[in-house]
Amino acid sequence: MLNRIKRLKNSKISSNFISLTFVQITNYIIPLATFPYLVRVLGVERFGLIMFTQSFINYFSTLTDYSFNLSAIREIAINRSDNNKLNTIFNQVINAKVLLCLISFFILLFSYPFIVKLQEETQLVLLSFSVVIGQTFTSTWFFQGIEDMKYITYLNVMGKIISAILIFTLIRVPNDYVLANLFQGLGNICIGIISIYILKSKYDFKFKFLGVKSIFKSLYDGWHVFISNFTVISSISSNVFILGIFTDGLHIGYYVMAEKIFTAFRSVAVILYQAIYPKVCILAQNGFNFLLYFFKKIFLIIGLIFIPGSLFVFIFSNKIIYLIAGYDVPQTAFILRILAFAPLITAFNIPATLTLLAYDLKKSYALVSTFVAVFNIVINLILVSLYRENGTALSSFLTELVMTIALYFTLSIYYKQYSIFKILNLKKEQNFSKI
Repeated sequence: MLNRIKRLKNSKISSNFISLTFVQITNYIIPLATFPYLVRVLGVERFGLIMFTQSFINYFSTLTDYSFNLSAIREIAINRSDNNKLNTIFNQVINAKVLLCLISFFILLFSYPFIVKLQEETQLVLLSFSVVIGQTFTSTWFFQGIEDMKYITYLNVMGKIISAILIFTLIRVPNDYVLANLFQGLGNICIGIISIYILKSKYDFKFKFLGVKSIFKSLYDGWHVFISNFTVISSISSNVFILGIFTDGLHIGYYVMAEKIFTAFRSVAVILYQAIYPKVCILAQNGFNFLLYFFKKIFLIIGLIFIPGSLFVFIFSNKIIYLIAGYDVPQTAFILRILAFAPLITAFNIPATLTLLAYDLKKSYALVSTFVAVFNIVINLILVSLYRENGTALSSFLTELVMTIALYFTLSIYYKQYSIFKILNLKKEQNFSKI
């Protein structure tokens, strides 16, 4: 076991994991630092409204991201030695994202007046759309595909620091709540501009419009992954959105405080997922046994990180909430206990998810994700109406569990040649030693 860990320590994956860990720490530590400040300055009610608006805007961010954070990374990883091909992939993605951003804006203008809580918040909604604009031009997916993670780290830290500085210096009174999401968006826009400059100067990319046919081809190729991404991420956003429909800002605040901690812990699984995805795409071409042997190492890492971590969060939930909020919030601590083991479940679905994607089984992945998203929304509506924020937390936990079960079930029943359970009978062979 120790030898495996030592070999992994010196690998590219280890470097990627460390870089992405730093990125995710920045993603959640800075927002956790600004969270108490916003609550104190704006009040719980306005803070709840900000979170509700974010959950609404996140639908459009997901639409604009499409499936490029997976499908484009796969193409870049495979074609990383062909600069002309990389240039074409980049232009296809940016062209498509700009189109999707414009479509998102028109949908936003049409839809938000029909949402009761947002009918009188035109300024807040429109300024919040800056987050979508920033997502459109951020090119961290490219750096992830070529496994050059240092740029992701630099850009992410810069964007979050810009947002935090703007929040701490310019949000002073309750009526400034309309600016909170704008400042997050401005941070994203800054790193989007810088990332494009880096690509142009380092890789000599030529930016051009490739035509409608090329855009629709890239959208068509990523359709199934987009459906799965959109349903999963949208169902997560729906947690706060549905809770906001049934309750007020106070109850949203109780849940969001615990959700931020849960998401920060869950992001470790996202880091691992992002770090190994390019490697998985390459190993999958060599044979499934190579992939299984690699996943044995990943399961070891998952156990070492997430089992102790989940136990720690469950046992010390009261102290964690006190550390974040500055006072005891028993209701939020209870919600955090419900969510404590959900990141562990999420981490265990990584091998199944990446197997489906690496072998281009996008349609099946989309079907599983759609089923789970529908399950999440239905169970959310039922449990929130009965238990308010506790129901939201329980539905989040159940959704993660159902997702993991469904992914392994799909591989074991419909794609037996790719069943992860074959790992139990895998014999070590000499030619696996370099993985």
